[in-house]
Amino acid sequence: MRSEWPEVTVGEIASSRQNALVGGPFGSNLVSRDYVPAGVPIIRGQNMGQRFIGGEFAYVSSEKAEALSANLARPGDVIFTQRGTLGQVSLVPNEPFERYLISQSQMKLTVESKKADPLFLYYVFQTPEQLEHIRNHAIQTGVPHTNLGILRNTPIPLPPLGKQRAIARVLGALDDKIELNRRTNETLDAMARVLFWEYCYERRVTFEWKTISDFVDQKVIVIGDGYRAKN
Repeated sequence: MRSEWPEVTVGEIASSRQNALVGGPFGSNLVSRDYVPAGVPIIRGQNMGQRFIGGEFAYVSSEKAEALSANLARPGDVIFTQRGTLGQVSLVPNEPFERYLISQSQMKLTVESKKADPLFLYYVFQTPEQLEHIRNHAIQTGVPHTNLGILRNTPIPLPPLGKQRAIARVLGALDDKIELNRRTNETLDAMARVLFWEYCYERRVTFEWKTISDFVDQKVIVIGDGYRAKN
């Protein structure tokens, strides 16, 4: 099916607006002393790696963000890692922030909404074929990295917009379910730990350390296939 779709470059689906496809600020234009306790969040490597940008953010003031307005990202934009963990792609979520500043290690794509769906693009860049293309075209000098020219000319399969949205909707729903299950399991695990320790505390339960050999001797467990129980 993928082979039947027409192939375009990333540059061809970028918005016609200014700074639709940009990298981060020049190194000296964004340094740690620019960070403030709250303000406009900065997208760094640790905020990537999932479907949506998230995690702990560093911030700059609104004035600093305005000075670097060419490097701002907004909801719906697609963020790519430029150096470091190549292949990382994330989307800017609709909330809780209206704008973000990308760091020197990221690149931003604002998609032309009449041509491509951002969520579909996210899933395209998760495919083995796309990841292999990124690795094969990476610049290996020093820390592996890429650049805007390479990203702009990266080919991607692009079905009609309606099909893009349908595919993204199905895959997004599956990811939502996986995330819900993960959170549910974390909650249940936390509840089980609390209940366990409350039970032990209320009943003053004491523990006795055992080795695997003890359980084997007591025939609680059986280890076969030639393996012996060891302390």
